[in-house]
Amino acid sequence: MRRRLKLTVSILLTISFCCTAVGILQAEEGSVNNLLAQRRAVQVFKLPDLVIHDIVFEKKVERVDAKGIPYWIFNVFVKVKNRGAKSAGKFYVLLERNAGPGGTWIKACPTFCVMEVKSLGAGQIKTLPGRQFNNSAQKNPRFRATADSTRVIAEGSGREGNNQREENFFQISKQPMRRQTN
Repeated sequence: MRRRLKLTVSILLTISFCCTAVGILQAEEGSVNNLLAQRRAVQVFKLPDLVIHDIVFEKKVERVDAKGIPYWIFNVFVKVKNRGAKSAGKFYVLLERNAGPGGTWIKACPTFCVMEVKSLGAGQIKTLPGRQFNNSAQKNPRFRATADSTRVIAEGSGREGNNQREENFFQISKQPMRRQTN
């Protein structure tokens, strides 16, 4: 009987020790998994994150067409920002125009609608050279700009969908914008 009791106690102690060891290992494995997840998250934030910070319209001249209808000639400036923690190398910004609700997005201009940005440091904003347009068709066009339109900059999963911005032509600034130089 004593032998049996010693054997039972020994087995129970062994089982208890094994359960404790497994629990510790599981806890350590969970900690390791948490650390790995945190490291992956930090790596994502060490990437560039390109966004269109703003689209600004600058009125240049008001004219009247042959039918006596007034229209504006205006410039469109695109401001691109790197919200990420790492510099972005060369990428392109696409500017598109839409004639109104239900319209089709088209290149906003025959040439120079795709603008090159040589690089953009973390936290920097760059204003791209203005493009000139008019609203002689008596429509209020919308403009859409896309940062990294050719998708050459790796921004991390879930951060590629914030590269576009749309603005309506109604927003005209009264003062000329100062352009930043490269």
